[in-house]
Amino acid sequence: MERMKLNLPYIQKKMFESGYTTYELAKVVGLKPNSIWRIMVGKQEPSAVVAVRLASALNTTVEDLFHCDSTTNKLG
Repeated sequence: MERMKLNLPYIQKKMFESGYTTYELAKVVGLKPNSIWRIMVGKQEPSAVVAVRLASALNTTVEDLFHCDSTTNKLG
């Protein structure tokens, strides 16, 4: 089973490259700074709408914000 997870190092890198502070990114995305912080530390996952806004603000794609976490089920 595969689950999409935020690619936090990539998001942090894009945030740094764009020069956004947490407060500035929150303002652009339309969230409170605390919500951005929670997303950045993996305590909250963004909604689809927020993911699109984050990708736009960070000049990237939604697909690049996420990666697959594969787990295998062993039958036995």
